[in-house]
Amino acid sequence: MTINHISASLDLTPTDDFVLQYINMLLGIYPKTKVECVHVTPVFDLATALYTHNTDELEGTEERRKAIEQNIELKVLQNIDNQFHENTLIHVGEGKVMDKLVYYAGEGEQDLLVLGRKKNKDYFGRLTHELIRRGSSHTLLVPEKPPITPRRILVAIDFSDNALRAYETAVELANKLPGLPHIHCLNVYEMPETEAMYAGFSPRSKEFETEMKKAVGFAYHNFLEKANVELRGEKSPTFTALNAPRSLCAETIFHHANTFNADLIVMGVKGHSDVERFFLGSVVERMTLINNKFPLLIVK
Repeated sequence: MTINHISASLDLTPTDDFVLQYINMLLGIYPKTKVECVHVTPVFDLATALYTHNTDELEGTEERRKAIEQNIELKVLQNIDNQFHENTLIHVGEGKVMDKLVYYAGEGEQDLLVLGRKKNKDYFGRLTHELIRRGSSHTLLVPEKPPITPRRILVAIDFSDNALRAYETAVELANKLPGLPHIHCLNVYEMPETEAMYAGFSPRSKEFETEMKKAVGFAYHNFLEKANVELRGEKSPTFTALNAPRSLCAETIFHHANTFNADLIVMGVKGHSDVERFFLGSVVERMTLINNKFPLLIVK
């Protein structure tokens, strides 16, 4: 994963601190990266002030903008190492928050969009999904009090090209981190719900379950063969395959992340064209809703 430009969407809540701390960790391995801290606030009514020549309102507008910039600047000073301060820019805009942020996510030059993830799901909804869906870059969701340096990375894979990009991104990130994080791949597959015969076995028989596991293992082997990156030091990822209904795929991944003690979850979605970006995968979308514990990197 190449990162030259990070955009951090800040909302002036304590969650911003965790976002900036995680970005600070990334700057340690991508030290030349530009970081843009973005905040959009409801319109300051600047047009009205100019039209009516109300200088008091105009001065108040500018004062509010400066206060927000100073607030963000203080957060940067507290959470970003001094050596990276020159890399960091602050952009405060005004307007319709949803429209402005979604437009910026789609039209910005960032390689990585970083968002905070509050523990209360009531704060997490349409805006964040639109930012992920419309954005052209990878997206990182940082929860409250996250593990900052990943030591155990879980990659959810379905053997698709999207999953391959996610796996390659996870390996590239791991290879840059001090030490070498443990990469663990997880595939959640669903047993067919039919009484038809497959290869001479009843779908509900132990024999068929064994054959399914063999097929998944073979698919994983072929999946690794396609990857263009390898873990340094001749290390290898580990792999687990779990049987679960597709409707519970995200819950299964989240539960396994707890079992694995993951520090980061990596998942892939379609993202090369405008049409593909519009359709956020149902499993990824569900994961963004239920996961308020682990940093989640969504790779496009």
